[in-house]
Amino acid sequence: MTTARSTDRSTKVVERGVRFQQQQVLLVQTSTLNHVRKDHQLQQEAFWPWPRFTMCAVHGVAMGLGVSLYYKFFMGDPDTRAIKQYYEENPPR
Repeated sequence: MTTARSTDRSTKVVERGVRFQQQQVLLVQTSTLNHVRKDHQLQQEAFWPWPRFTMCAVHGVAMGLGVSLYYKFFMGDPDTRAIKQYYEENPPR
């Protein structure tokens, strides 16, 4: 059963005893770097959420600091301004 898309590099199903194993030709080829590729792939799969989590955390901290600095220095902190205005109009006795 072949299709127009099938090539030599397509995924094959190989029967070994009773089990069927799926093999990709590019991953099965003999190479001295196969074990390095496999270890690197396992390491990436084990730690894949950490870079994304770190990026989100850094983005959140940067946005929080940026917005708070804008609020404090460029908007003049409206709450503090209102308190100062109140005490200017009503000085303590």
